[in-house]
Amino acid sequence: MRVLVDHFASGDALFSGAVLLLLGVWYGRAGRPQLATMLVLASLIVILLSSTPLPPLLYLSWGMALVYWFRRGTSQRPTILLAAVTLVCVGSEVQTLLRRLPRLAPDHSVAILGDSLTAQYEGDNATWTDALAGAGRHILNLATPGARLADGIVQAADIPDDCQSVIIFLGGNDILGGTSFEEFASRLDRLLAKVARRERTVYVVELPLVPFGHLYGGAQRRLAQRHGAALISKRIVSHTIFRDGATTDGLHLSSAGARHLGEAIAARIGP
Repeated sequence: MRVLVDHFASGDALFSGAVLLLLGVWYGRAGRPQLATMLVLASLIVILLSSTPLPPLLYLSWGMALVYWFRRGTSQRPTILLAAVTLVCVGSEVQTLLRRLPRLAPDHSVAILGDSLTAQYEGDNATWTDALAGAGRHILNLATPGARLADGIVQAADIPDDCQSVIIFLGGNDILGGTSFEEFASRLDRLLAKVARRERTVYVVELPLVPFGHLYGGAQRRLAQRHGAALISKRIVSHTIFRDGATTDGLHLSSAGARHLGEAIAARIGP
């Protein structure tokens, strides 16, 4: 069950959905229209549940290609068009995954804004941030349990002016707490505007998403790009949270989970 939930929360279901769709297209051309329709419909459900925040234009193009395919059957032109748009959408997500992130210099100071996934608890000082600590690197963990994006503004007030890097790992409590997409985007925009500076590297940790939560993920990607922040893939977080033994209650990280998440993030941005 954990594997299945992770498959959707991480967005990996986009790829399995695309495979189902391409199989449906192929069976349509092979003279199996009923099977083709079933596979294409199943692919739509899987893709939508993946909540992948593709650009709206790509989703629109995909939808139009699907309508064209359903209306014209399995003739060559709609089949090629649908397959081509599917590959473009998959390629767009792969490009996002493979994008190189700026690396933390060994002597950088790093401030981290976050919630209970990052905060240090009384009697337990181990967090995923420990993996980023290196020779000469100062880690300032400003996270607090239960924090939302609005609390990030308060946390950001304690970032020293000469801090070279900031990691924002917030927003999960906003989504789980029912914050509207518009308010989520507004809060994140204000937070990024406060911490972003020309001489500072800012990272935003992408959040695993609930089904149909693509608008929240889209806001993270769009606003990170607007403010020049680097995006750490949600797959790193999702693949950690849904590992056996990685959490104490299904959400909050155990020591093993914190260590795994820290090592995964350090592998992407740390030397």
